[in-house]
Amino acid sequence: MDLDGMHRRIAEQEELCRQIQSLDPAIDVLQQTCVNQFGLGRKQIAGPREAAASAERLRGVMRELREAQSEVGRLNQIYAAYLRRSSRTIQVLINFVGNYSLTYGRPAETRRLAPQFMEKG
Repeated sequence: MDLDGMHRRIAEQEELCRQIQSLDPAIDVLQQTCVNQFGLGRKQIAGPREAAASAERLRGVMRELREAQSEVGRLNQIYAAYLRRSSRTIQVLINFVGNYSLTYGRPAETRRLAPQFMEKG
């Protein structure tokens, strides 16, 4: 079992969660820019019906994007909490294995390390 490797992968995934979280402000600014650029903040669009229909479709898409962003943020928080707990569990396992490495080491390693252990103790 490669506990150190698992610990590294968890740290990489935690970094990805932080990167996803840091995207939220940029996405919010982009959405607000689109609303302002296309005049989607107004309820009624002056002009032909096609323009009004297009604006309504764009509002719907923007609403769906906000909902998706919210759901991704919620799932990201859940996953980040899961990773923190997993990291603690891996650290406990690393400590446990480290404490019992002489007792449960490979037979060849145990014989080789045993005299050193006896000299210390």
